[in-house]
Amino acid sequence: MSANDWGGDGMAGLTDILVSAMHPGQRMLLSTSDGFALAFAGCGAYEAEVWAVRQALALPDRSAHEAAAAPRDPATAPLCMGGASFVLSSSQP
Repeated sequence: MSANDWGGDGMAGLTDILVSAMHPGQRMLLSTSDGFALAFAGCGAYEAEVWAVRQALALPDRSAHEAAAAPRDPATAPLCMGGASFVLSSSQP
């Protein structure tokens, strides 16, 4: 995905992408695997930060590629891009 796909907003456009993928009443979070909230929708900043840290503490101690292949909560998807590990999460609508 290029910056043009985000409307020139770069990282700030991530929230718009999450909003477009949500259902009413749902919350979504994109965070780093070590617990930093990058983008969130449907919740406040504090809730997103707590959610990201809790997920990081719950992740198994293994590589991102091993974690991506492991069974997981269906509302959480590990992502690996360029050697970095991220987690995309959503609440149930």
